[in-house]
Amino acid sequence: MITARISTGIPGLDIMLNGGLIPGRTYLVKGAPGTGKTTLAMHFAMAGVSNGGESVLYITLEEPGGENIKQDFSRMGFDVYNDNFTLIDATPPLPSTTSSLRTSLNPLQRTSTSSRMPLKSSSKRGAIPGL
Repeated sequence: MITARISTGIPGLDIMLNGGLIPGRTYLVKGAPGTGKTTLAMHFAMAGVSNGGESVLYITLEEPGGENIKQDFSRMGFDVYNDNFTLIDATPPLPSTTSSLRTSLNPLQRTSTSSRMPLKSSSKRGAIPGL
């Protein structure tokens, strides 16, 4: 049985992967700082937005300021202001006391109670760089 593949957004990598990633699986990309993990995640997310009009969820855990990320990737040519792209800044705040450390350990709970960014439950692709 031949399974349709999902594009990574990088044509050369899709060729190496026999057409892209297998749908319904979780992939872990590991590497040292500066090796392109976040850029790969953005390529994957944008492939869904640009090629198929998919809803995409991108969660950042270590780069505070979602607007800064959008500006940086926009300069690289990514359409991060597309309505199908949702970015959630779940970066925990730096704790100043032990009690604030407890609240910073659950960034998704902090984000989900915020009105900053609605969660699109219909997202077909997701990327969480920095895990």
